[in-house]
Amino acid sequence: SSNLQASTFIQDAEGNEYAYTVVRGLPGYLIGYQLSTGKVFAEMKIETAEGAIDMVASSDNWLYVGASNGHVYRTKPGSTKMEDLGKALSETLEIMDMVAGKDGEVFGGTYPTGKIFRYHPKDGFSDIAGRLVADENYVRSLIYQQSTGKLYAGVGSHAHLIEVNPKTKSKKEILPQKYQNREFVYNMGIAEGVEGG
Repeated sequence: SSNLQASTFIQDAEGNEYAYTVVRGLPGYLIGYQLSTGKVFAEMKIETAEGAIDMVASSDNWLYVGASNGHVYRTKPGSTKMEDLGKALSETLEIMDMVAGKDGEVFGGTYPTGKIFRYHPKDGFSDIAGRLVADENYVRSLIYQQSTGKLYAGVGSHAHLIEVNPKTKSKKEILPQKYQNREFVYNMGIAEGVEGG
């Protein structure tokens, strides 16, 4: 396959820079490039998965890959080995989007369960708030707000935008109803420090 999926940039503890991308196929591969040389240094097979549509660097400098088999994998920047952490949540078939939180935690949106998982090296996997919207299967986009610790989840295949508090497991719809006939909420960004929040 020549189809590239997720890509990201990350530094190791010494400041060396790397680029990673996923090549879709049977199986998929995580490919690592050392930016100082432009050379491929790692070709890691994503066992039993065709690929991954997102990956994220955690605050404690791990690269987490959310795969098309519902598993999460991780590697350290510059390493040629990858660890399978297992299935994020039961019945998860695919991880749609991932974001980093605080203190080494990462979050991911799932299909077809329509949930958000949290992973932390000390705690393992946990379900943040159950299915976000009844009868909706996708948490297609996800973003974390550092200043509040809240998550914002774009749901489909009927659009919803859900504010989630991971500590209290509370959920609140914030997408106006007139837009809920759309298919998905795809990409989001947060502008920290803007007046009015």
